Amino acid sequence: MRPPCRRRRARARDAGHKRHLQRRPLDIRARVSGYIQEIAFKEGTVVKAGDLLLRIDPRPFEAAVAQEEADVAQASAAQEKTQLDEQRQSQLLERKITSQQDYDNAVKANLGSKAAVEAARAALEQAKLNLAFATIDSPIAGIVGRTDFSVGDFLAAGSAGTPVTTVSTVDPIKIVFAVSEKEYLGAAERLAAMLAQPLDQREAIGELIRADGKVHPLKGRFLAADRQVDAKTGTIRISALFPNPGNILRPGQYARVRFKVQDRIGALLIPQRAVQELQGKNFVWVVDDANKVSQRGVTVGQRIGSDWVIEEGRAQFFIRRPIVAMVIAIVTVVVGLVTLSRLPIAEYPTVSPTLIEATTTYRGAAAEAVMDSVATPSSQRSTESTKCCTCSHSARMTAR
Repeated sequence: MRPPCRRRRARARDAGHKRHLQRRPLDIRARVSGYIQEIAFKEGTVVKAGDLLLRIDPRPFEAAVAQEEADVAQASAAQEKTQLDEQRQSQLLERKITSQQDYDNAVKANLGSKAAVEAARAALEQAKLNLAFATIDSPIAGIVGRTDFSVGDFLAAGSAGTPVTTVSTVDPIKIVFAVSEKEYLGAAERLAAMLAQPLDQREAIGELIRADGKVHPLKGRFLAADRQVDAKTGTIRISALFPNPGNILRPGQYARVRFKVQDRIGALLIPQRAVQELQGKNFVWVVDDANKVSQRGVTVGQRIGSDWVIEEGRAQFFIRRPIVAMVIAIVTVVVGLVTLSRLPIAEYPTVSPTLIEATTTYRGAAAEAVMDSVATPSSQRSTESTKCCTCSHSARMTAR
């Protein structure tokens, strides 16, 4: 059976391995410590940027704001007094009623009062921020995750505390995959040209195949390429963005991705099972019209689905042009037959077998004795003298 092969316009793609869908989840953490007063979100729902997620009891922070406001007022009053003292000392110094030292002390005291006012105002701003941090809003739009807290729980602030929940942006969703160094170099120039364009102007050429085998209806764009090749795996990480209306795709899923990197018109595709490897070389078996099988060496290129692209090889010409190959085979057979009929081959010459006749008479001898003593030695001598001849010999003996 002839291995199926076909010629078509092939699109070289990166495919086959599973890719990781991801959009780094944003951990929602409290910036201030306190007791939870309200949880305003439902787990797994879509939230917008600025939507309320959680509220911490604001009363301690409101009291802190009031305290800082009072401190600002007190510092401002003290600064007004030192300001008047500085002005009074300045007038007295002009009249030479006070000393230079008293005037300098008044100036320094006024500067200290001004600094105290600024410190009080900064503390007031911090208190207002803490009060604002008691209300936790979603910083981005996306899907909110689950939470382990409930109303009345104490929530610790900072990175050491447990996240309240997570929010992930899934539209568009980011997919990260790795390609080999050879695949990257083959598409590096086109990839660099795409990445140099603004994201919204890049061509959408990516296809995403979900785990259930269905193709995502919308195509994606290249987002970025990693700065280096992983020395352990020999691959480089590429990221892309895919539109995800309806939030069908979720972070953590796996899928396959295909990106068109090259158009090859008339590419020769052969199923992978038809290509065999021996001692580092690839070859295929080609069946001619006489149902004779011959081995042809080939050089395989990129994999397209379950097929190999044949880059070069002795079998490539005949596989690409089966009609031409059939015509060449027919012409070769006809020329061989015609040439064979015209070869100057002479017929074998007619050679008559050697005939030896011997007649003798032995009185009183028996026929068997004559045969053993005369006929057999004569036949042996005849054979020895003509053993280089290709014809046969015969001897006819007559005993009397």
